[in-house]
Amino acid sequence: MPILAEYKSQRSFDETKTLVNRVATWLALILIGVTLLGMLAAPILVSVIAPGFTTEPAKMQLTVELLRITFPYIFFISLVSMAGGVLNTYNKFGIPAFTPVWLNVAMISAVLFFADSFDEPIKALAWGVFIGGCLQLFFQIPYLKEIGLLPKLDFHWKNEGQDDGVWRILK
Repeated sequence: MPILAEYKSQRSFDETKTLVNRVATWLALILIGVTLLGMLAAPILVSVIAPGFTTEPAKMQLTVELLRITFPYIFFISLVSMAGGVLNTYNKFGIPAFTPVWLNVAMISAVLFFADSFDEPIKALAWGVFIGGCLQLFFQIPYLKEIGLLPKLDFHWKNEGQDDGVWRILK
């Protein structure tokens, strides 16, 4: 946020928008990789975190499945956090403050209305986490669009003669 605030106060709106686009692009690419890796490595992660589950195949299988369903939440919540930083910088404090409500709504709704639809009712809660992450991100999109800072993919990572805040943020 400090670098974004610096751009907002000392640079043009277009430079600020470029910073947001490039940071969002980097963040999304890194998060896609981490998310896919986490989902693929779910059996290994469960073995490391809960080694006792390896002796109970059904518990191990369920835990791996739950981890694969919920792991994308890392992707969503990280983008939500970035969006919240942008919104806070532009004095839209209520939106990021309200955003976590959507996770609670999704989880409660999943348990109340969909638990009976699953062979393992706990899966409803896992899907509630996944859907909650989606809702949190999608909730912030109109507000980012309203201030003209809805990120777009930007793979032009050369400095182009400017002090590139992306590299400062990555450091």
